[in-house]
Parts: sequence; C-alpha cells; structure tokens
Amino acid sequence: MAAFLEALRVQVRVVRAFILRETRTRFGHSKLGYLWAFFEPMIYMLSMIGIFWVLDRGTPLPGVHLLVFFFTGLMPWLIFTKIAGAVSGSIEANKSLLAYPQVQPVDIVVARSLLEFMTLFLVGVMYLIGVGYAGLLNGIENVLRVLMYLFLAAFLGLGLGLLSGAVKLYWPNWSTFQSVLMRIMFFTSGKFFLADSLPRTLQEWLWYNPMLHVTEGVRSAFFRGFESRFLDPAYPVLCMLLLLFLGLASERVSRGKLMRV
Repeated sequence: MAAFLEALRVQVRVVRAFILRETRTRFGHSKLGYLWAFFEPMIYMLSMIGIFWVLDRGTPLPGVHLLVFFFTGLMPWLIFTKIAGAVSGSIEANKSLLAYPQVQPVDIVVARSLLEFMTLFLVGVMYLIGVGYAGLLNGIENVLRVLMYLFLAAFLGLGLGLLSGAVKLYWPNWSTFQSVLMRIMFFTSGKFFLADSLPRTLQEWLWYNPMLHVTEGVRSAFFRGFESRFLDPAYPVLCMLLLLFLGLASERVSRGKLMRV
C-alpha cells in the first residue's frame, strides 16, 4: 500500500509539472493569453446572437436570454473540442520526455485535459457571474447534474483525442476527415436550437450525435421547468466508454510507432 501511495504521489507531481509547463507554453507570461481564453466564447456567442438578430429570431427557450441559451450550448462543445484537440497531439509533442522513467503517456494526456477543462470551467464561472450580475440569469436548476454532463463532454473529448492521435499515425488524411466531421457536429450539437423543436425525421438522424444529447442534458439540468424529451442519458455514456476503450487501446498499440516517428 505504501508503494502504491508513493507511486501515486510521483504521478501527481508529474501531472502538476506538466500542467505548469503547458500553462506557460499556452499562455506565456502575458495576460493576453488568459484574456483570449475568456473572449473566445464571448466572440462565439455574440456572433450567434448577431445571426439570430439578422434572421429576426427570438430565443428558442421562452424566458431565457440568448446569451444564457447559447452559453449552455457552447460550453460543453468547447470542452469537448478543446480537450480532443489538446490530447490528439499531446504525446507526439512531448515524446522526448517519455525517456524519463517517471513520465508516462497518461500523465501528458491527463495534464492537457485538466488544463483545458479547468480553464474553460473558470471562464464559465466568470461568465455566469457576469450575466447574473446583469440580471440575465434566473439561477441554475441542478448544478451537480450540469457538472456531470460537462464531465461527460470532457471524457468524450478525451476518448476522441486519444483515438485521433493514434489513427493519424497510420492514416495521414485523418485530420482532414476529422475536421469535416467536427464541422458537421458543430452545426448539429444543439448550440442554436432545441432538439425537441426539430421535425421528427431530423431528430431521428441527429439522435446519433452524442454531443446533442450532452447539450440537451446541460440545458435540462440548467433551466427550471425544461426537460428535453429528446435526451437519452445512456447513449452519450456508451459513446464515451467506447471512445475511451478505443482511444486507450489504440494509443497502447501505436506507442512503438509513435516513438519511431
């Protein structure tokens, strides 16, 4: 037991060191990097509000301000995509550090995932404080349930990132395919709409997008009086488990090839 605890302490220190290293690499010593982390979601949301204004459309959920509605759709998406992107190239970018016996591939992956999640989580908290102060927020129905779906988005991104990092070693065009797939998912993950408002045929097609279920889950937990009929909580969990299994297995199988690249 003592040996296990000591090994765990070593891995925690390694992950902490990687987080500090990645923080300096990403944000540098300037405040501009941190400001961009905050303003990026704002730019997305203001762009979507501008589109709705041009189309003369109101909020899809009566009584909910567009800024809050878009926030609940954008945050799970950013967590998913940012973690997937950070993880997919994490091991390849730091493979020289794997020469140290204390460093394992999982440490690099965990560090990047935690950094992305913590950054976006803090941005989200600051944003909610701002909209709450402006009187645009009527409270959150179930905070723990919201967090559960945000963690689900994070683990979906982690699994996809691991799988992508391995697949692109064997299929150079994978990045192009993935960018097309992510673009499709961007428009079908519920940032602009409620799934219940779509025609039944379209709902049946979009049901297979796990991130649409995650978005509907976040909104069902966030807004009082709203519960998505489209949502199937089990489906994104199954997708997460499948992606994590495939991602971890493919990372293990491709580790030798990665070190030779």
